[in-house]
Amino acid sequence: MSKKPPDIPDTFRNIAEAVKEFDVSRSTLQRALKAGKISYKTSTNGSQEKYLDPSDLAQKYEPRKNYDTGVKVSQDSDMIPHDIPSDTPVKIALLEQENGFLKKQVAELEADREERKQREKELQGIIENQTLALPKPESQPVSPQKTQSLSWQSVTLIGCGIVMTIALVFVAWVLPHLG
Repeated sequence: MSKKPPDIPDTFRNIAEAVKEFDVSRSTLQRALKAGKISYKTSTNGSQEKYLDPSDLAQKYEPRKNYDTGVKVSQDSDMIPHDIPSDTPVKIALLEQENGFLKKQVAELEADREERKQREKELQGIIENQTLALPKPESQPVSPQKTQSLSWQSVTLIGCGIVMTIALVFVAWVLPHLG
């Protein structure tokens, strides 16, 4: 690995390193950079060398098989693990990519949950408005003949209200468990 300027993250790769690490040619990388398809940084020390984001590379290109990162571990060192995998930078890039994807999913699920809560409030408002719109039983004189139809209508409306309430409770309980 080449020595990077201090303002460039250690995980970033120059073009030569990226070509060794990922299954892509130098000319393909240069075209992608020119088209703005790959993010990169240049050093503030005046160097024009481009350093590429490995997580961006991992999204677009497959890692090369048997890539050697150049990390050398002394066999007599107790401070450094002896089993550092040779594709660690690639794994880090892939994990960063997966982490970004999972963060996006969490944000979408949180937005979905907020939409469901808002819809639940709207439905509760509709139920309350419908309940308030019902005529009060003692406010109108009722003839014996209308008593049966009014009772039937009242029972039907109450039943609908109960069913809607149960449905709301069910939706509020089940939807969060689906995600």
